[in-house]
Amino acid sequence: MAIGTWEPAAPAPALDAEGVARLLDLAGPLLEAGERLELPPATVAQYANWAKDSGAGSAVDWAAAAADLPDAALVTLIRLFALGEMEFSEWKSGDSSPVIALARELRSRGSYPADLTAWLRSHSSNRFLPYGNLMARR
Repeated sequence: MAIGTWEPAAPAPALDAEGVARLLDLAGPLLEAGERLELPPATVAQYANWAKDSGAGSAVDWAAAAADLPDAALVTLIRLFALGEMEFSEWKSGDSSPVIALARELRSRGSYPADLTAWLRSHSSNRFLPYGNLMARR
């Protein structure tokens, strides 16, 4: 019987303004081209850690990142993550989806587009979008 070694994965890179800008640069042309994301596997893997919201104070806190973004950027990211979750298994995030924090920020500003929920329902099978896990709320 052989004993193997375990190597821990490198920690996820922190979400910062530069990373958000890279995601927006990536999303713009993809979303303009249609309703399907076609990304190379290396790019999918590169952004997989940011496709899950780890919550306040963590390395990937989409609520904090959303506060500084314009409304149009929030909508672009919502669409990117919703489509990405359907296309790439590495981006599946359930009730940890960044879409929830991004949509919450838009609602708090009174800028949530009337047609966005219908769009999400027709383009995503994630039952938690856009409101999150209602059973986890108190």
